[in-house]
Amino acid sequence: MSDHMRQHRLGAAIRVLEVMDDFDAGMYPEPQPYFGLVTQAFVGSANAEVLMLARSCVDAERDLRDEEWDALERLLGAIPPGGNLDDIFELPAKQAVDALYAANDCRWFGV
Repeated sequence: MSDHMRQHRLGAAIRVLEVMDDFDAGMYPEPQPYFGLVTQAFVGSANAEVLMLARSCVDAERDLRDEEWDALERLLGAIPPGGNLDDIFELPAKQAVDALYAANDCRWFGV
């Protein structure tokens, strides 16, 4: 299988897996999400290795997104009521450090 074809099969499989996970969770009102014939053909011709790689990509992306949401919740929870992001620097040291770690986990620092 050429790298170009494998890339297309992987991309199609990732799109299908992302939607199917959401479909299985009841996020779509229609009975089945629609995929074009090209996407169906690419996924239908993907081998087990490509499908496993696609599943790993989808799972890794969801894990990262969950971690980022958790960090954002921690950061927002550290801001005093009615305050703003700059107010974290006025917090006691332990709370400020926790908030700064959360901001770093949100990838808000360009380090």
